[in-house]
Amino acid sequence: MSFFLTSMTKSKGSIAMAAIAAVAVIGGGVWWFQTKSRAVPPQTQAAVGNSANASTIVLPIKASLAEIQTRLNKEIPGTLYSVNEPRDACVPAGWIDKCILYAPFSSRCIQRLKTKISPAIDCHVDGSVTRGTIQVTGSGQTLNLSVPIAVNVTVKGRGEIGRHIQETANGNATVTAAVQADIDEDWNPKATVTPDYHWDKSIGVDVLGFRITFADKVDPKIKDALADLQGKLPGMLQDFKLKERVAKGWDKGFTAIKVNSAPDVWLRFAPKTVGYKGYEVADGVIRLSLMAGGDAETFVGAKPADPAKVPLPPLVKDLPAAGFEFNLPISLDYAALETEAEKALKVNEKQVMDVPNFGKVDVTFTDVKIYQTTGNLLAIGVSIAADPPTSFLDTKGTIWLTGSVKIDNDAKRLSIDKLDVFGKTDSDTVDLLVSIVSIAPVNKAVRDAVSRDYSKDYEKSITEANKALNMQINDDLYFNGKLDSVAANSVSAGPTSVLVNLTAKGSGELGFGKMPSE
Repeated sequence: MSFFLTSMTKSKGSIAMAAIAAVAVIGGGVWWFQTKSRAVPPQTQAAVGNSANASTIVLPIKASLAEIQTRLNKEIPGTLYSVNEPRDACVPAGWIDKCILYAPFSSRCIQRLKTKISPAIDCHVDGSVTRGTIQVTGSGQTLNLSVPIAVNVTVKGRGEIGRHIQETANGNATVTAAVQADIDEDWNPKATVTPDYHWDKSIGVDVLGFRITFADKVDPKIKDALADLQGKLPGMLQDFKLKERVAKGWDKGFTAIKVNSAPDVWLRFAPKTVGYKGYEVADGVIRLSLMAGGDAETFVGAKPADPAKVPLPPLVKDLPAAGFEFNLPISLDYAALETEAEKALKVNEKQVMDVPNFGKVDVTFTDVKIYQTTGNLLAIGVSIAADPPTSFLDTKGTIWLTGSVKIDNDAKRLSIDKLDVFGKTDSDTVDLLVSIVSIAPVNKAVRDAVSRDYSKDYEKSITEANKALNMQINDDLYFNGKLDSVAANSVSAGPTSVLVNLTAKGSGELGFGKMPSE
C-alpha cells in the first residue's frame, strides 16, 4: 500500500511534471505566437512628386508721365515758326467802279467809270508761332498730349503812306493728340498719334478795314510739329530699353525661391515665352505689361538647380492672364501624430474593455508607430498587452492598420478616410488583438489621434509664402508677389510626415532695380 501510495505519488509527481513541461512547451509556443507582431507593412521612402503648373508672371516696365513730358518739352522746339517776310499789296489799292450809262429801257451798263482813289500799300510781316508747356496725361490705353500754341505777328506798312501803319495780331490754338503705343515681335516700339487742334482765337489783323490772315502759314507748321512728335515718340519708348531690361531678368531672375520650411519647399519659374499685353496709363504712370510664360515648379526638399537658360524669344501677344500656381505642402510629422495617438490610447495605462466574444479584458496599449507604406498610405502599428478572463497567459502583439487620409478644406482638418487591418490570420489570440482595435472607443481613438486641425499650419504656411514672394533676388531684380487663394487639393503620406498639399494661386511681378520700400 505504501508502495502504491509512493508509486502513486511518484506517478502523480511525474504526471504533474510532465503536464507542467507540456504546458511550458505549449505555452512557450503560444507565447511566441502571441508576442510576435502580425505581418508588418513595408516602410517606404517614396518622395512626394514635384509639380509643375503653367503660369505667367508680369515683367512691368514703368515710366512716369512727368518723365515723358519733360523729354517732350526738351526735344520739341519752343518756337515752331518764325515770320519775317515782305508782302506786296497786303492792303490792296482803293478803286471806284460804277456804271455811268445804261442802255435805254434796260439795266444793262454800257459805260463804266473805274478810278483808283488810293494806292496799294506794301507791308512787312514779322512775328513767331510758339508753343507753351506740353502737358502729358492719359488713362486706360490712351496717352493724351496737349500743346498750347501762341501766335504773335506785327504788320508794318511800307512807303510814304504805309510807314504810318502798324498793327499787331495775336492768336491762340490748342493742339491735342491721342497717342497709342505698341511693340512689334522684334521688340521695336511704335506710336500712332491722332492729332486735333482748334483755334481759340483766330489769327488775323485788320489794316485800314482789310483782314490779313496767317492760317495758311501757321497751320502747316503745326502739322510739321505733330509729325515731329510722332517721329520722336518711338525713340523715347526705345530709350526704355525694353529688350535689354527684359533680357537681364530672363538671364538672372528665374531662380528657385524658398517659400516654406519643414519641409523645405522651393518655387522655381522656368520661362518659355515672353509676350506683350499692352499698356495702361493711370495715376501719372504709363505701365507697359510684358509677361513671361512658363512653368511654376514646386520642389520639396533640397534646393533645385536653376532652370536651363534659353535665349530671349520673340514677343508674342497671346499669353494667358497673369498668375502663377504652385503646390504648397503642409507637413504633419509622424512623431507628432504618434505622440497624439499615445495620448488618445492612454499608453502604458491598464484599461478594462468589454471586447465582443471575449468579455471584459484588461488592456494596456504599449506603443504606437506610424510611417509611410506602399501606395503613399499610412501604416499604423498599435502594440497591445491583453489579459482576457478565459486565459491564464497575457496576449501581446502589434496590430498593423493601413489607411488613407482625407482633408476638409472648410474645417482645415485632416482625418482618416478608412482603416484596414493589414494581413489575415485565423489565430484566436491575434483575433483578440484585432477585436480590441476594432471596438468603437479604440477605433475612434486611433482615428482621432491621426485626425489633426491644421489651421495654424495653414496660416503659418501662407504667411511664410507671402513673405518669401517679396524678396530682392539680386542687385538688379526683385520679385513682388502675393497669394490670392490657397486651398487643399490632396493629402498623402510622405517619407517622414503626412503632407497636406495646398494649391496656392497668386500673381507676381519681376521688378528691375531695388525693391521699393513701403
